[in-house]
Amino acid sequence: KDDGSTNKANYVKTNLPAYVYSIASAIVRMPNKTLQLITIDSLNRQIDIDPNGIVTAVDSYRINSNSTSPLNAFVLSLPLEATDVVVKDQSGEALLSHEKPSANVLLVNATLSEAINEGQSTTLTVYYNLPKATIQGSKYSFSGFQLFPHFQYLVKQATITFKPPEGATIT
Repeated sequence: KDDGSTNKANYVKTNLPAYVYSIASAIVRMPNKTLQLITIDSLNRQIDIDPNGIVTAVDSYRINSNSTSPLNAFVLSLPLEATDVVVKDQSGEALLSHEKPSANVLLVNATLSEAINEGQSTTLTVYYNLPKATIQGSKYSFSGFQLFPHFQYLVKQATITFKPPEGATIT
């Protein structure tokens, strides 16, 4: 860009000559703590459906900090339809959390009871409900369910376990 800097989020240049080679650089500035420098080694999700069609979920995250500054909070991505969300740390203590619906997910910002530093890890467990499964004849219908929502982070290994009512099968 030879006509000076821009502070716009989007920049468009039209009528470029064919085969132009132009070196460019960009500096991206974000508010502190916008990026979470973490690794999620594992995510284990268990979905339980009781005989009345009530659907509960438990997610267990193993989080490692890669940040040079202490990690005091973590933003989780849950299915948009999640309700009654409770986040607990590895000692079972309920954490202060705030929910914010986003385009495709429910973002849950959980404040850790104790900050984790670079190289340290912790486990977070999230309990929540999902919309009720409807019973049609002798079958449960759980339409529109996504195994994993659009995560805002990378998960190295994910496991999901469905626990239907006794005698039920998954088709």
